Amino acid sequence: MERQIINKMLPDGRICIHWFRPCDDGPINTEAKVIPTQFGPFKMGGVRGQIACNPTQNYLGPIERGMQRLMCHRSEDPRAVTCPTCMETPEFKQAMNEMANLQASG
Repeated sequence: MERQIINKMLPDGRICIHWFRPCDDGPINTEAKVIPTQFGPFKMGGVRGQIACNPTQNYLGPIERGMQRLMCHRSEDPRAVTCPTCMETPEFKQAMNEMANLQASG
């Protein structure tokens, strides 16, 4: 029996992508990674943050339920977000306004 990958879909057929909002007090702490390169190891630090529409969620996924794997797609770039609930948060709206102001001044 094969494992099923479950992606949350929006009514228009797009995959739901949440906003992973970096913040010092978020319940999620991503794992630091060491990537081997030809010049020696390159360390990428972890980031603390939260899923904008579910600020108490303490994992990034996927969730395993029997033979199903429920994915949690997310991005730190608010321009990639498709989750309508994330897009309604004040923090998301502020981030998008700040990006628009940067583009207008550049």
